[in-house]
Amino acid sequence: MSGAGKSTLLQVLAGLLAADRGECVVTGRVGYVPQVDALHPELPVRAELRFAARLRCPGLDGAAIERRIGEVLAELGIAALRDRVIATLSAGERKRVSVAIELLGDPDLLLLDEATAGIDPRHEVGLLRHLRRLADSGCAVVLATHSTLALGEFDRLLLLGRAGRQLYFGPPEQALRLAGAGTYVELFERDDVIAGTAVAVTDGAPGTDAARVPGRSAPGGRTLGGRALGPLVRREFVRLVRERRRLLLLALQAPLLGLLVRAMAGPDGLGLGALSLNLTARRVVLTLVLSALWLGATNAVLEIVKDRAVISRERVAGIRPAGRLVAKALVLAAVGGVQAVVLVAVGVAGSPPPVAPAAGGPWWLVLVVTLWACGFATACVALALSAWANRGEVALAVLPLVLVPQLVLSGGVMAMQDAPALRAVSYVATARWGMSAVASAVDLRGIETSTVVPIPLDHQALSVVRHQDADRYWNADAATWWTDLGVLAALAAAFLVLAAWGVRRRD
Repeated sequence: MSGAGKSTLLQVLAGLLAADRGECVVTGRVGYVPQVDALHPELPVRAELRFAARLRCPGLDGAAIERRIGEVLAELGIAALRDRVIATLSAGERKRVSVAIELLGDPDLLLLDEATAGIDPRHEVGLLRHLRRLADSGCAVVLATHSTLALGEFDRLLLLGRAGRQLYFGPPEQALRLAGAGTYVELFERDDVIAGTAVAVTDGAPGTDAARVPGRSAPGGRTLGGRALGPLVRREFVRLVRERRRLLLLALQAPLLGLLVRAMAGPDGLGLGALSLNLTARRVVLTLVLSALWLGATNAVLEIVKDRAVISRERVAGIRPAGRLVAKALVLAAVGGVQAVVLVAVGVAGSPPPVAPAAGGPWWLVLVVTLWACGFATACVALALSAWANRGEVALAVLPLVLVPQLVLSGGVMAMQDAPALRAVSYVATARWGMSAVASAVDLRGIETSTVVPIPLDHQALSVVRHQDADRYWNADAATWWTDLGVLAALAAAFLVLAAWGVRRRD
């Protein structure tokens, strides 16, 4: 019966949900196959299994992993799929790949939620017989299913009714006798006697490594800690390379925004003008900062929400969500670095440089580092948004509400001392500190400020005065620049912690 709570039961056994009362004991290494396919659609089957094996079996070398993958694929009858991209597989084929991932770790307890859904009868019977052999070898198998095709293969049958009410628990054949039914289909049709959703259980021989937590359950798998970070980072890079459309978009955004910056720049670039006054430098700086914000946010806004099912599944295998979050942040940092280089190279390369850069080193390198820091801090904001959103559409809908106010809060449009109500909010805006860091790096205040500029014009003098921004974080010295970068780093760390909290709550 749909809604009887079979998925909830399996999630409690897997340690993903806390039990309301009582005690749940998870013993040995746990494998969990959720109802929704928790796979990376852009990866080939072999790559997906290889990364899964490195995460679940860190002690195996490359050759042993390949042998194990071959054995599991052969056992499930999907060896021909090894080079297929997961996105091209049928629902049944994806389900068998999901089962294969958990079998790689040789679990003591295997939990499967609707593992036979979408599989044709022939392969369903084959899968159930393989589960029977797995149970005979010592693994306890729990399968939630609506199918009645091979319930006789299991040792115990648990029938659940509405609100999780237990209708029956015991040998399958005894349920038939009690209901007076000749087949399992008839059993489910006898609403007056016994009806519900089946959770089939085999009597395996799980290991002795138990985790006992009163009132809640805990994952029975081991925690890999830092050893998982390497495979997680490599997997994120491989996924990025194989997402051709996304990779093309990432490659085009920075140069297009750089062309926009160059189109807006005046002949003086970021240097002093002929009259010791550059009235176009501010818009160049502001556009560079907003471009860095846009790149960082759009790179990261879907990174957590699209992988939530996989994150939950891998937590059962002992892979902490924080490790995956760190892996994503490292990849985003690398991508953001490349984009910052391209943005500066296209946007201001060849233009008149600043006269007195605040920090030591080449001015363009200082500018790249500053824009990278601003973009990465904003990527961390987007990661937090992605972690708290329940769907990708929600994350994309909220993103403009985060980015648009940054234009005002940056201080590039209006001085924050002129808006006391906004000034306090601006301290947590990455645009404010990015704008301050770039303004400090290129000495924007010195570039665009002149108290009196005499210009001979028909024997008269014209005075040009530029508003002086009183923000001390624009000061053109190395200490101020490092302070601005330090605040960006602190904001990045704070939003990463917020993202980790969001993943934990959602999980």
